[in-house]
Amino acid sequence: MIQYNPNSGRGFTLVELTVVLLLIALLASVSVRETTEFNFQTRYEQTKERLEIIKQAILGNPKQLINDQQAVSGFVADMGRLPGSVRDLLQASACVTAGVATQSSLSECTTAGGTWTWFNTPCTDGISTTSTACSAASGLWLAQQIHPASGLKHGWHGPYLTVSGNPNNSDALTDGWGRMGVNNDYTSTIDESISDYGWNFFELSTLTNSSDDKNFLIIQSFGKDQLPDISYPNPLVENYDNDYPENSYSFVNASFSTYYSSSTIYYPNPTVRKQDWLLDISNGISVTFLKLNKLLPLSFCTDPTKIAKATCSSPDIWYGGCSLPGYYNKTGCEAAGTWSNWTYCSDGASTTKTACETAGKIWYVLGEGFGCSDQINSNKTECISSAGTWRSCSDNGTITTKTDCTNAGLTWLGDDLYQISNALIQPALPTIPNLPICMKIFYRQLDSTIGVLISDENTATPNNEPKFIYPDGSSQTIRFKNFRDKDGNLMNNLPIGSNAIGIYQYDGKDCQTSNVFYPINHQMPMQVDFHPNATLPVINW
Repeated sequence: MIQYNPNSGRGFTLVELTVVLLLIALLASVSVRETTEFNFQTRYEQTKERLEIIKQAILGNPKQLINDQQAVSGFVADMGRLPGSVRDLLQASACVTAGVATQSSLSECTTAGGTWTWFNTPCTDGISTTSTACSAASGLWLAQQIHPASGLKHGWHGPYLTVSGNPNNSDALTDGWGRMGVNNDYTSTIDESISDYGWNFFELSTLTNSSDDKNFLIIQSFGKDQLPDISYPNPLVENYDNDYPENSYSFVNASFSTYYSSSTIYYPNPTVRKQDWLLDISNGISVTFLKLNKLLPLSFCTDPTKIAKATCSSPDIWYGGCSLPGYYNKTGCEAAGTWSNWTYCSDGASTTKTACETAGKIWYVLGEGFGCSDQINSNKTECISSAGTWRSCSDNGTITTKTDCTNAGLTWLGDDLYQISNALIQPALPTIPNLPICMKIFYRQLDSTIGVLISDENTATPNNEPKFIYPDGSSQTIRFKNFRDKDGNLMNNLPIGSNAIGIYQYDGKDCQTSNVFYPINHQMPMQVDFHPNATLPVINW
């Protein structure tokens, strides 16, 4: 017989239900905390990742290698300076002062009282599409272009970062916590609300007013609380409110309290250090090259110690040959460029001996010179095999035999450059044992245009004095140093990226005016990559 149990359908007691609900609430709170913690960690990692992307946009990606060296790329490699804001990585910018746009650093723009401005067009006039038209319209060309003398590319070639939003919005590239840009009233040069997108972005020297801190860039997130820290972080406590990177230094200035809650500003290690984007050249640059065999010391001035036309001034008279030193025939001289010309007579016009002497002037006895037209090969056989033209007679370059040359009453010079008698050509000129040369470096200036530095062997005076070599046909490694800019200032650091170097023959006047390469078979400066945190190897010129 089946008996009915009245307690078999009994539900939970109130105590049991309370315990179950408490357990569910506890599990839910743990889950919420874990989810929140995970969300915070994600935002923190996003901040770190975005900061690294910004740094790579400035300096290039260190993981992109070419021949085991970091590939040249990034803002600094194109512009030759640090960006004035995060937005400079998204849009081309310029400093506008009294309606005139110039390329400069943010600190220079501040000193000039300008306003940092961004442009959507390659020219600041907003219309021109070529650099020529831009210049004609009195605009400033911002886009990348090629420097004709060095072949270097320079100018803005971004965007260096990709964002989905409008660069003019204050949240175009925030940190992981979403802090939007806020303008600082004390900086009139730039509007941080639409330039730094909430990042703490500044050159360290603007905080400390110390020249030692120039060229160090701070980029920092204010963390979860989106407020700058007013103390050093506790290294034993993980706190998402801490600034990132965390602060390691402080600087005190009473005037800070006008804009901040404290007169003490805390800041981290620089995101971009001076050595990350500037290469120290104070110890010089070494090059190896093959020296051409010594040429006969030629001078066509009545003062035989003056070997260039530019230095042969009154009362001395320039009477023939190439206006630039080192060129011993008309073909090689004229190939040097429009600034070089060949002269037969001291009147600068006569092209025949009769006309020259009839005018009572001095005739250059070597006609169109001697040797190979390429100015490289030292004998007739090598010259002809290289498709060159060899001059053996002091005529116009057409007589090729000694008999014909002497029958014409001219001077036979021979088929080997170094068998030509020094006494035959210039008995009054003593042998000069050494050849003066200089190094020029083409680099990007702060305005992103290409400037030139010139070596100077004398640090006492800014005269760009040359270095001397003995041209004996051997290979030699030489270190050039003391590089000066156009104003004579010594430059010890150059921005990373592709720069260009050239070795030039001293023209007897100034290394700045020297335009002839040594050896003369070079046609253009050599591009050399300057890498961060590295030393330049010996360059094979």
